[in-house]
Amino acid sequence: MDTFTMKFQLGQGQLEIGLIISPLDQTHRKFQVERITGEQNPVILTRSTKDYWLIENPGKWEISDRKFQELGKLIDAHLDKIDQIKNILVLTDFSEASFNAARFAAGLTHQVEVSSVILYHSYKFNPVAMNIKSQVPAGVVDVPQKSSELLENLKEKLEKLVDKKTKIELYTDDLPFIGGVKSIAEQQLVGLVVMGITGKSELEQILVGSNTTAMAKVCAIPLLIVPQKAKFEKIRRILFACDVKKLSISTPVDAIKTAVRKLDAKLLILNVGRFGGEQFEADTITGETLLHKKMDSMEPEYHYISHNDVAKGIMQFAGKHHIQLVITVPERYGFFESLFHRSLTKKLAFHTHIPLLLLKETI
Repeated sequence: MDTFTMKFQLGQGQLEIGLIISPLDQTHRKFQVERITGEQNPVILTRSTKDYWLIENPGKWEISDRKFQELGKLIDAHLDKIDQIKNILVLTDFSEASFNAARFAAGLTHQVEVSSVILYHSYKFNPVAMNIKSQVPAGVVDVPQKSSELLENLKEKLEKLVDKKTKIELYTDDLPFIGGVKSIAEQQLVGLVVMGITGKSELEQILVGSNTTAMAKVCAIPLLIVPQKAKFEKIRRILFACDVKKLSISTPVDAIKTAVRKLDAKLLILNVGRFGGEQFEADTITGETLLHKKMDSMEPEYHYISHNDVAKGIMQFAGKHHIQLVITVPERYGFFESLFHRSLTKKLAFHTHIPLLLLKETI
């Protein structure tokens, strides 16, 4: 995060002064505060809990603790404005898998502030754009009127589940699936895309499985994949699964930290290697150094395991350590191909209840 400015009234009846706020750590917990005109002894504030700020250095400001807390709340408000998910885009084909994903998104609105949940269905299913067989089974919803009716029915169900401050909006069109998602995401300031996934039946696998796979490859926005058996519970423990040998400066550290901070969760970092003692390889040691440099400020737990099946190793670890959300960067860490290659149903058997948050590398 870059330095930002704001106005603040030091005392009753006094004029507002301009302040420069500079983050002093990567977790956005410690800040330096100084007047725009400059100060030799700036204020240092540290967020200790969600509702209280520690005054590490009051500088030469002669104001009460209450005013410092007021200043801290203004900083919090600025961070929330930057980090707010704003809108969640839920993709639906009206299958049970996509309905469960919508239920999960509704649950999220009680843990993080969300302005709108947007339900979207493309009634002009385009298998060519999805790089799958052109033979689409009977039963696919492709009539505009029917799509609208089903969206209204889904909205009615979700209105009982979302936070009272969250709106539900509906979109349906005849755009190719991915094109429609990109269009809405750009227009509506979408901060998170949510999809369901299953391998239960041929129809659901073609619609949900293939769409999810294609979307995961191209979606620039954080993509949350919700398995059909996943049930929302407050997210307290997050697992970032990575291969330390492939860490780089483009690893989306800020996005990971934002997710952890907004959810107020504990972060666990897992490196999964294949059997063979690779922990002593030069690129592994370099990756570990970079990992600690980027992540130590979050006070995470570090874990290292060996497994010949990356996806299975990650999900077994996640189940054992009571993880509610797994984060990964699929293209770099090879998790994506391991997860979706060939037998989707077989892979999903190892993680039938843990959602996956897929992040793109930063440029």
